[in-house]
Amino acid sequence: MTARSRSDAEHSTAAGRAKAKVIEVSASTVLDLKAELFRATERFEREKRAATVSGHIPARKVLKVAKNGGDAKKNRGVAERNARDVDRHAEDAVDLVKSRQALERKARIYEQLRRGEQVKGMGDRSAEELLIDFDQKRWDEEDYGKPDDEADPALGTLFIDTHGRSPGDNEDDPLVEYTDEFGRARMMRRSEIPRRPASPYEDDGRPTMMSADMYREQERLRWEAEAEAEANAGPLHYDANKEVRTKGVGFYQFAADEDERAAQQRDLNKLRDETTQKRAAHQNAREKRRAQLAARAEELRRKRARRQGQLEPDEEAPVDRSTATAISGLISSVRASVNTPADAP
Repeated sequence: MTARSRSDAEHSTAAGRAKAKVIEVSASTVLDLKAELFRATERFEREKRAATVSGHIPARKVLKVAKNGGDAKKNRGVAERNARDVDRHAEDAVDLVKSRQALERKARIYEQLRRGEQVKGMGDRSAEELLIDFDQKRWDEEDYGKPDDEADPALGTLFIDTHGRSPGDNEDDPLVEYTDEFGRARMMRRSEIPRRPASPYEDDGRPTMMSADMYREQERLRWEAEAEAEANAGPLHYDANKEVRTKGVGFYQFAADEDERAAQQRDLNKLRDETTQKRAAHQNAREKRRAQLAARAEELRRKRARRQGQLEPDEEAPVDRSTATAISGLISSVRASVNTPADAP
């Protein structure tokens, strides 16, 4: 080999060695390498500090490599468990497909009901058992504007109408400009805007824009109307039908009509007067009977005294005032009975 050929061979070998040593490394690879080096350094420092504190250096875990590679013995039952997992995943996929189909079917039915369309297979009874009032829902959507899926994207900025409501928009809950009752303009979410009544009158017919004096005047007029109605209705009487309890034996239920009630009271007063008169007559008869018995007893006592010789025939036994009164009354009654004609009642 000549000197020239030897120099050419050495030059080509050096050029090939230089070409083989050139490695193109990107910036991300360098950063990853630095990060890995930093983590290894941190791990080494942490283990070193732990060994310094405890005095024990943990041994490194030696990874055992199977000699036979693929012929290594596997755990018992792994294949069966894998097969069961595959079957369960297949069943879950089938259930997921069925659930998705059911949800899509329910969504279609919901949209039909929301639009007021007739759903196939649903009768009037099934429609009445629904938990959502779709008629009211459609009315609310008409009051608030178009629903979100039918909103006009060309509306741009939303503004509040005279009723405090805003039209629809593509966003679920957009920011709108709202003017409150004090004239203050602010930006609020559409769902946070309070609903105002459609008219300046409340549900009971009273106007909402009223001062405190007007409210007091209305309350006074209402109170006067109620008092006049009570006065025209007449006196308030007790109604036993509104009280559930056991009444006494002498309880009497008066009528609600005033004329009939007055007639019942007159009848009761008449019965009371008759009862009072009869009670007085019975009392007089009882007193008269008691006087007669006393006079009879006195007469028997006097006869017994004469028979025993304790009383002279011409001697009169002392008689007290009550006995004398009873005797005089008895004599008067006997005389009255004698003087009474036989055909008298």
